Amino acid sequence: VWKLHGKSLLAGLKPFEPGIIQIPSGEQHKRLQTIEKILNELAAGGARAADAPTADIPFCVNLSPDEDSAPTYGNAVGKGTFSLSRADLKFTWDIAFKDLTSRPIAATMHGPQGPGANAGVVFPLAGKGEGIASPMKGSAILNDGQLEYLLTERLYVNITTQKYPEGELRGQLKRLLPGEACPAPYPPAK
Repeated sequence: VWKLHGKSLLAGLKPFEPGIIQIPSGEQHKRLQTIEKILNELAAGGARAADAPTADIPFCVNLSPDEDSAPTYGNAVGKGTFSLSRADLKFTWDIAFKDLTSRPIAATMHGPQGPGANAGVVFPLAGKGEGIASPMKGSAILNDGQLEYLLTERLYVNITTQKYPEGELRGQLKRLLPGEACPAPYPPAK
């Protein structure tokens, strides 16, 4: 049974012919669209439907000054791994970085946007008042909008520093297929 936020996605949908589901409108239509999105994600990821309810979805990011939309000069690099729990939409991260030009002042997830353009902060990667240091580990429960941004690869990590308050390191999140490793950062870490 497919579930989202602990509820069966098929609950309340009534068949009017064997094997066919009547889709009135509104909330039931939205739930069916969510089912379709999840099934498409599984097909794209090569996972078997039987594995879906328990398998976490892996993501990664390579951080580079080249990804920032504002001019940034430095040798900083970083890499992050992420995992989305299908059971409760808990999104966890472990991000490492090095060689920043100055002290980091913020580490945030932005979206929805693709590479090369800017978007607003979706959620912080380090809590308020916490020092930002490598590695950064944390988690957040995603809402439906954030989940959509994540699954469509429209979220990016941005680390800002004193020297570059608009961002020194940036990278777009990429979903990993089963067994796939995160690509090596470019330029390669020294």
